[in-house]
Amino acid sequence: MTGYEILKKMDVKGKKVMADREYDTDKIIALLEEKQANSIIPIRKHRTIQRRLFFGIMKLAI
Repeated sequence: MTGYEILKKMDVKGKKVMADREYDTDKIIALLEEKQANSIIPIRKHRTIQRRLFFGIMKLAI
């Protein structure tokens, strides 16, 4: 079972989802946006299209 499939089954609406760089995929980010979840996922270094990440949110989440 992939991380996408696990997140798809979970009720994450309005919750913070914290994961490592492996979960930084367009498919997972789109799923979390669709479910209105706050994603706290570091950006992969070799990502073709960079996305915005607010490090202050990561500090608050810990």
